[in-house]
Amino acid sequence: MLPFPLLGALLAIGLVVVLFCPIYYLLCGDMLLSYYQGFWELGGTRVDYTDLMIGLLAMALFLRGRKDPQAQSKIPYLKGWLLLAIFLSLAYLVAPQNQRNLTDPIRIGYQLYRYCWKPLLYFPVVLMLLRDPKKIDQVLMCMLVGVDLCALVVIQQGFSGVDAAAGPFGHGNAFASITVTSCLVAFANLFYPRSKLRFAFCAFSFLILMRAVLFSESRAGLLSVLMSLTFFCGLMALMPSGRSRLGKFTPLLLLAPVLLVVLRPDALQSQAAQHAISVTEGSKAGTMQWRMKERWPHFIEKAKAKPILGTGTAVDLSLGDSANTPHNGYIALAVRYGFPVAFLYIFFGFGALINGVIAFFKTRVTRLKIFAAMTASPMVGILAHNMIESTITAQVLLQNMFWLFIGLNAIVRFYPETLVSAEEQAALQRYRQGRRGEAWENGWWAAAHGHPHRLAPGAGRYDAAVSPWSKRPRDD
Repeated sequence: MLPFPLLGALLAIGLVVVLFCPIYYLLCGDMLLSYYQGFWELGGTRVDYTDLMIGLLAMALFLRGRKDPQAQSKIPYLKGWLLLAIFLSLAYLVAPQNQRNLTDPIRIGYQLYRYCWKPLLYFPVVLMLLRDPKKIDQVLMCMLVGVDLCALVVIQQGFSGVDAAAGPFGHGNAFASITVTSCLVAFANLFYPRSKLRFAFCAFSFLILMRAVLFSESRAGLLSVLMSLTFFCGLMALMPSGRSRLGKFTPLLLLAPVLLVVLRPDALQSQAAQHAISVTEGSKAGTMQWRMKERWPHFIEKAKAKPILGTGTAVDLSLGDSANTPHNGYIALAVRYGFPVAFLYIFFGFGALINGVIAFFKTRVTRLKIFAAMTASPMVGILAHNMIESTITAQVLLQNMFWLFIGLNAIVRFYPETLVSAEEQAALQRYRQGRRGEAWENGWWAAAHGHPHRLAPGAGRYDAAVSPWSKRPRDD
């Protein structure tokens, strides 16, 4: 727990940002403080740094948001977002175990804010404040610094002999879950670095994050990171500059295991490495099968008993002190809040992934392609990890990152023009004008240069003079 003088200093800095500095600085501070997982007791109420940041953000948007046209623009999927918040609130209000906390309107409002609305607020905030590449870049770098600090604590614990090192998070799986987004941010910046210093920092961050994941002994977390990285590399392989960069990284990837064996012959014999790569332990081998055949059906039946608003908890104490949760985030959502909430979380998660992929294929700007791939790829790991762990709603920091990346995917999908600089827009316009000229010349709306099966200028029935589409050339 941080001392109150430091809390006062943070509050003073936040008030200065509210009144005079860019509002998105508060999001930067929120990501920088990601390593701090404690709370303060104020009048018997727990308050953590995210409460502080959300309060300052609300104050800043109220005082200065009206002057920002982005803060008043349309937010995609707003109705679905509101529907999710309403269902979460109703499920919380009817849950029997929550009735003792709902004694007066003030407590009801605070409980609904803390457990229903708080994690969802990052979605509209991101869409209102981060429609600019420099702002997004600064927030993501602050997130990377904050998670790096957590990773250094995990590494220190791992070298000290702590099993399943978790840093400030209490469990190795919780730490591993937040590295999915951070690893992608670090790795993607290696493809389009703004400077040599940025390249060196992101390379260092990627290495320590991967080492910390091994110390966390979370096989699900490691698999999620690798799935996201594989998806990102697959998208990069579809563009020439991405293939070129992957070709440069390939020798390093082949050389790394050799150097590891030379420098540390026993590296793979450590407990953390063995646990991370082992799939033959007797107590672990049947876990997934047991979950699918016994645990998941049991909790699915509980969800069916109250399908709309759930039971209020995903813990069944009748199963004993251990193994009393579904260990599946989607089933846990259905049991606790009902099937509508589970469906809406899946809708936003997969929707963000699809938006990022569509933006990747639609844009002609290389930097924007890499950014779209970077924001879409972590959703693969997060959605997969949530299949065997309750990750999306169990860890506050991961919830913030989850909705942060959903917002970024919505921006790159629906407002890509805000992420393109004036120089890039001019180059894109010249490219489009060139393609339009080729379409008019060819008459088939595609370049015919060097292709024997396409018409030469003026040849064929549908040339530029008589083509019924000649008055509206395609802008691609």
